[in-house]
Amino acid sequence: MVSVRATIGSALREVTSKSEAAIERETAMKWAARALACQKRYDETGALRWLLRAESYRHEAFEHAALAGTGVLRSVRQSLASLTRARLSTARGRY
Repeated sequence: MVSVRATIGSALREVTSKSEAAIERETAMKWAARALACQKRYDETGALRWLLRAESYRHEAFEHAALAGTGVLRSVRQSLASLTRARLSTARGRY
């Protein structure tokens, strides 16, 4: 298990060497990748928990993208378009 103390050094290096926008951009892209990975697991397994995680991660990606700026938000929106379509398709099939 990683403790907060163990990561403070790397966090300090990050916040002193990168702009806030760069940190938000990288964070948005990581969350978007996680969302797409969970969607892939859902497609493979059909387990609803993966779809729920994908939705949670999608939300985080949009939140950080909005803080990073319009270009990042547009990029995340395009990257996650397939996830949004899959989520809507699944919802129609279940309800």
